[in-house]
Amino acid sequence: PESAQFELYVPIFQGHTLRGMLVVAYSMNGIFQQLVPWWFAEKYRVSVLDDNGAVLARKSKVDLADLEAQALSYEVLLDPPGHGLMLQATAYHAAGNPVQTLITAVIVGLAGAVMWSLWAIRGLVRRRLDAERALRSEHAFRKAMEDSLTVGMRARDLDGRISYVNPAFCRMVGLPAAELIGQRPPMPYWAPEEMEKTEALHDAVLEGKAPPEGFELRFRRKDGTRFDALVYEAPLIDADGR
Repeated sequence: PESAQFELYVPIFQGHTLRGMLVVAYSMNGIFQQLVPWWFAEKYRVSVLDDNGAVLARKSKVDLADLEAQALSYEVLLDPPGHGLMLQATAYHAAGNPVQTLITAVIVGLAGAVMWSLWAIRGLVRRRLDAERALRSEHAFRKAMEDSLTVGMRARDLDGRISYVNPAFCRMVGLPAAELIGQRPPMPYWAPEEMEKTEALHDAVLEGKAPPEGFELRFRRKDGTRFDALVYEAPLIDADGR
């Protein structure tokens, strides 16, 4: 009932003489409305029962007619000074909500899709790491072979610009790779006294007319010393076959 109250009597003394009683009346429904949080009432029914089991006050956000079953009920006596009053908390679950069930199913499905995606990505990442590891190993092997060569190697683009030199070529001309890569004709290792011959052979190579048997040229080291070199030129084929 809405008028159910809980009364508390406090005696008032003056010295040793009883002068009266202070009566405090608590509305049980008011206590529930003020002290029981909303989130608690969404999952539990809180009630106050008298000694006959009659409900004096309660708070719940779910109608009892919509409940499927009461999963758990727990009572606590309010004595003293409840005089037989009992506080009861009942845990329940409401009837199935199709929308909530659908949302739950969608969330579970999305979680499963995410887990599957993570597993698939894990496999892709592993294969990519294996491929990168194999590529690094192959690159290291090729570089070791190139660095071990005693024959000088260099590569040029279609404009005659140097794009690659191996350590043997650098030792041969006495120049580091940083000073050679990107150089355009005339090259710093060309001998001035054979500049015309060297330029003519260079132009012939760029036109695809390099002698298959190679040709001899005199080059100049960084310190000015000359040396004779036998040069073989061949076109480089890229990944597209060009």
